[in-house]
Parts: sequence; structure tokens; C-alpha cells
Amino acid sequence: MTGREPAACRRTRLRDSLWVAYRGYYSVLLLLLAWETASRLALINPYFFAAPSILAAQAFQLTLSGELLQHMGMTLWRALASLALAVAIGVPLGIAVARIGAVRWFFDPLISLGFPTPKVALWPIFVLWFGFFDLSKILLTAFACVFVVVSATYLATRGVDKYLIWSARNMGISERRLLWKIIFRAAFPEILTGVQTALPIAFIVMVLSEMLSGGLGLGAMIMLAGRFADMKIVLVGIVAASALGFGVIRLVEVLRRRLLAWHEETSVHR
Repeated sequence: MTGREPAACRRTRLRDSLWVAYRGYYSVLLLLLAWETASRLALINPYFFAAPSILAAQAFQLTLSGELLQHMGMTLWRALASLALAVAIGVPLGIAVARIGAVRWFFDPLISLGFPTPKVALWPIFVLWFGFFDLSKILLTAFACVFVVVSATYLATRGVDKYLIWSARNMGISERRLLWKIIFRAAFPEILTGVQTALPIAFIVMVLSEMLSGGLGLGAMIMLAGRFADMKIVLVGIVAASALGFGVIRLVEVLRRRLLAWHEETSVHR
């Protein structure tokens, strides 16, 4: 009897840990089960909504051939390159807009005007200027993301406690060290939030630009399959794009916890 109790306790702990870890995804499982059932019973048109099991088999074949991985890889590196470019431009610009009056005077109207502009509508301009290849896709996606990064950085920098800045200045800190050691570190969590907000935008705009231009990438794969009415590949491409974005977002969340190990928000969630 005593030998069975530890095993039962281990199973209980394992079941509880699995429930805690995956309880947010049971709705997805229920949706897939309902989709599978409806497709098998012909409650929905299986041509337009093939069963998830059939899509999984199609995705497995595309993965074995390397086609799906090639498209996913192209979309991934383009989206991440676009986000990196947006961060490289947006963070310094956001800090400058928050700290320098002349820069704020010049850029604030431009940012206010450009933020609500539908960025995908600028696709013909980017194609005419930079061609149909990767450069136009990356620049358009970076342009769509940079407004989010600039705004988040501006608000984070403006929100730094003024008493903290005054105390550092009273201790004789230089402006350069004040900017790096005090202002940037204090604003860093909110800047990361802006980057995380821009990340799904990068994937959305990149897939749309690939749909418009063709070539390689999940967007191009979806559009090409749609032209031939191959709904299985269309749905596989959509699911792959969603899974790719979801995976990257989760990795960024893990990276955030590591980068902010010193911050109070990390200690609260432990």
C-alpha cells in the first residue's frame, strides 16, 4: 500500500502540472475536435474545410519534401529582419523625440499622421522604389512596425520618474550615462512591450506582402494554392503562419523574462 502511494502522488502531480501548463489551450483542442467531427459528418463542406487530420497529413508531406519549411524559413527571417530594423530605428528615435524638443517638433506630426495610415496600401510605392524582392517586403514591414516601437519608446521614456533623473544629476552623472544607465533601463520593460506588440504586426504585414508579390514565403504559398483552388494547402499555410507567429511570440516572452530578471515584474510572476 505504501509502495503505491508515491506513484499515485506522482501521477496526480503530473496531471495537475499538465493542467496548469496547458489549460489555456484546451479551447483550441475542443475547436479542432469539433472541426474534425463536422468535417467527417459532412456538416461542413470538406472541400473548403478539410478535416484537421487531413491537413496534418498534407502538412507532413510538405514538410518531408522541404517545401513547407522553406516557405516558413523565408517568412520567419524576413519578419525578424523587418522587426530588427524597426527596433534599430524606432528605439533611438523614440528616445530622441521624448528628450529633444526640436526632434519632437519635427517628428511628432509625421508620426501622428503615419500611424493610422494603412501601411499595406503603400505596397505599390515600395515595389516601384525597391523592386519585387526581399528589400521591398522587409522595408514595408519595418515601416509598419516602426510606429509602434517609436510610440512605445516615447511613452516609456517620458514616463521615467523625474525624481530618479534629478537624483542622478545631483550625483554628477553625465548625460550619456544618465541616458544609458538610468533612462533606458527604467524604460526598457515598456520598450520591450512595444517590441512584442510590433512582432505580430511584422508577421501579418510580411505574409500580406508575400501574397502580393509571390515567390517564396507562406503568403506566396497561400496565394498560389488559392489560385488553383487547393484549399488544403491554403489552410496548411494559414495554420503554419499562425503556429510560426505563436512560437516566436512565446520565445520572445521567455527572452523577456530573462532580460528582465532584475525587474519587479519578473519577481512577481515567479
